[in-house]
Amino acid sequence: MNVFKKNPPSDFTRLVHMVEDPSDLRVFSEKNYPAVIWSRQLLPDVQTWIDQIDPNLLPNSRKIVHKSAIQETLEGVFNNGIIPQSDQLDWLLKDITKLGKVFSNIMQVDFLRLRLDVVSTNSCRKFHVDAVTGRLICTYRGKGTQCGISRDENETIDIFSVPTGSPVLLSGLLDSKENGLELLHRSPPIEGTGVKRYVLVFDPIIDPENEV
Repeated sequence: MNVFKKNPPSDFTRLVHMVEDPSDLRVFSEKNYPAVIWSRQLLPDVQTWIDQIDPNLLPNSRKIVHKSAIQETLEGVFNNGIIPQSDQLDWLLKDITKLGKVFSNIMQVDFLRLRLDVVSTNSCRKFHVDAVTGRLICTYRGKGTQCGISRDENETIDIFSVPTGSPVLLSGLLDSKENGLELLHRSPPIEGTGVKRYVLVFDPIIDPENEV
């Protein structure tokens, strides 16, 4: 899957690595890529289900979880009786659990901050780098995260969107990658369009007792 309509710019291949298998996401910790994208599409019935469900039924959540308790935590978050049980919901919970376990292993942590957000505004509308060592973002509904290459404080070029359903691992300010500040990202501007996104974010947690 090519995120550019034409051939990608040379800086893209230097800063962003695309993989076809989740096991290859480990390159994020092994190589000097500020971003690694698992290029995939959601199952058609899952994508149709999440696109058509009333977004007001989708839960927002922020929790610190142990990697072994992600599935159980998600079942508690979604077990509100509002969203009917279905194969599609079961797939979604298992997919989030899988991504969390893969990410925790890559980042070599036992705990993660789990965030699920229904987004309808221009949140995080400025291109930036997060104050974390690394972050996993997966947009299940709506436009995916936008990334761009920084030329200076006032210019971001070669902007592209991570495909919906494709998880992206992004280096943060606390990472040691030398080129980590070259690749910026933001939430796509959607305010006033009526679009509502559903976004998963995982951050690594070193010491959960010191986290709020």
